[in-house]
Amino acid sequence: MTDHDHSNLYRFLRKPNSIVEKSIKFGMEERRKQREEILLKIVKRENSRQSHGKDSNSPK
Repeated sequence: MTDHDHSNLYRFLRKPNSIVEKSIKFGMEERRKQREEILLKIVKRENSRQSHGKDSNSPK
């Protein structure tokens, strides 16, 4: 790690906590959205694969 990296890291840690938390929350929010989209795709695929006669509540 160079001195430059250190000063950047130090500056980041010195930022008000709210800014740091916002950036962390934003990253988590993005990942959560992506995960939800993937889950929705899986559910849609499962539903379209099931025959209509089956009970949708039955374990897969």
